[in-house]
Amino acid sequence: MKKLLAVLLICLLAGILGQTVYVISFNSREHTAAGADPQQASYMDIHNREDATSHWMKRDYVLDGKKVNLQARTIDGTFVNHSANRISTWVMTIRIRSECFINQAWCGKMEIHQSVGAEQEKVQTLDLRNYRLDEVSLEYRYDGDLLIPLHPGDLVIYYPSEVDRELEIAPWSEVTMGMIFYYLDELDLTDYTIQYRCYRSFAEGGSFFVLVGLTALILILAAGQLVSDFAYRRAAREVQLRQSGIASMSDIYAVIYYVDLEKDELTPIHSDPLSESRRPKELGARDQLIGMIRRDADETYRKAVEEFIDLKTLPERLRRGSIACEYISLEHGWTRIRFFPADRVEGEPLKKVIFAIQDITDEKVTLQRFEERVERAEQEKQVRNIYLTGIAGRVRAWLQNIQDLDAQILAESPGEKVALCARQIRSIGRILSFTMDGGADASRLAAGHLKKEEEEYSAEDLIQAFEEIALTMTAGTDVAVQTDISPTIARRMKGDVKRLERVLIQLVSNAVHYTREGAIRLAVYGKSRDGRDHLLFSVKDTGGGLPKEDQAALEAFVKKLDERGPVGTVGNGHGLEVAASLLAFLGSRLEVLSTPGRGAEFYFEIEQTVVDSTPIGHLDQPKAAGGKE
Repeated sequence: MKKLLAVLLICLLAGILGQTVYVISFNSREHTAAGADPQQASYMDIHNREDATSHWMKRDYVLDGKKVNLQARTIDGTFVNHSANRISTWVMTIRIRSECFINQAWCGKMEIHQSVGAEQEKVQTLDLRNYRLDEVSLEYRYDGDLLIPLHPGDLVIYYPSEVDRELEIAPWSEVTMGMIFYYLDELDLTDYTIQYRCYRSFAEGGSFFVLVGLTALILILAAGQLVSDFAYRRAAREVQLRQSGIASMSDIYAVIYYVDLEKDELTPIHSDPLSESRRPKELGARDQLIGMIRRDADETYRKAVEEFIDLKTLPERLRRGSIACEYISLEHGWTRIRFFPADRVEGEPLKKVIFAIQDITDEKVTLQRFEERVERAEQEKQVRNIYLTGIAGRVRAWLQNIQDLDAQILAESPGEKVALCARQIRSIGRILSFTMDGGADASRLAAGHLKKEEEEYSAEDLIQAFEEIALTMTAGTDVAVQTDISPTIARRMKGDVKRLERVLIQLVSNAVHYTREGAIRLAVYGKSRDGRDHLLFSVKDTGGGLPKEDQAALEAFVKKLDERGPVGTVGNGHGLEVAASLLAFLGSRLEVLSTPGRGAEFYFEIEQTVVDSTPIGHLDQPKAAGGKE
């Protein structure tokens, strides 16, 4: 088929080339026709126009000093094309055989040759319908009519007008041009010829239709060839995929066999001399495999391996894909054998499988080393956690001792300055407790082990501790602490006050960190309804504000808390992320309003159960030692 296509294609190219050469040669060939010979396919017929207005006379015309009667006649030239070809261009040449004058010609131009053969021959091309007398360089007479004298031997050449559709002549048609001549006795215009060229397009002629038919035949044969090639490539691709799959398996498996379950035959695909020497080739596929593995496997694994190689139960075991078994080889160490389904057809029983053997000693050693490293890391983690837990317990005990001594100082000291210092120590202790407990809460929250610890508490104590910490952290700076506490807040409530206090400490700490001058405003508003108090806590500063990128990151983190909850979400275990996570854990949400250069405000809303609805009234603001009010 391909050879036939090649031959036909060569013939087509040769035909196209031949047609092109023929058309170019045909169109460039110049033809000549002399006189009005109807036997010629194309010819020019020059004749007198015979109507009454086409012949007249100039009486008493002065010529060479004599008065003569000068005759005038309209001459028609009809180019007759009786061929099947279109004429693309033509030119008519008339050789003058008698004394005359040319006066007019339409619609083309006339190239006039006077005194032909003489030294003073004059040649000029004129449009005799549209000219300027001062541009005429030929000899002429003018008395209102232009008369250009012509003598025997002179020439006039007519170039047809393309604008007036004289240039191209369709097959089996003709075109007529006209001229006016003046003469004395007779006018002889019988000596003339035309030179013309015919035009044929590439798509004309029987040879073109032969080429079309040949092209159609080639296309039909090529389509058939493409279809057959596609089918062949598809089949070859399937074979290649199978071969490439097995070839890629040979990079992993040391031995590969093709097993025909119906015929109980085993065909080696990729093997080594040792395995081939152990294979009892005269037996069936199952016995060959068992014979090989029995000689290679450690005794403790032989029974399990023989059960694995049972070919009768293999189709059922391979319904969900490949299966594998591992054993210790007497030669190589750890070895894995695996069955793969091959050529599975939906709805039909499995007939063929692939059996492969792989050395996995290095894999086992690597896995064992990894498990040992994981075990060591876990042991180190447990030791570190035990140590840190002990340290944390001792630090908490030391902090409690400090708090007890601080309470004793506050109870027994008569001096206001000492009392303020004691309150400052108490605030610092609370901050240290938050630092430790906040990190522990973050870890437990991320792991999902944090539980709420609700208890009764005094709203007054919480708010005063809130204020006291702010005063303590701003002591000795140019930052003032302002408060706006709603007096209608219930006196006693129930909730997870420890986590609530840790959130407030973090927000105050954040405000102090970014404020160098100005003020920090602490606000608490409350509204009781149906045994619950809806509280709003706000910490506002006049610092540099939260940078846009940090604000965007915090808002994205809070949004993630809304979508997923705090479990597994805590990022770095401290800071605003911890505060936002604890608030999400308590059922609230951290909000932020910040303008760079103008400070920031962090606030949240939370509901607490009312235990004692008595309002707290107006609270006195505590003072921190060394602080500026």
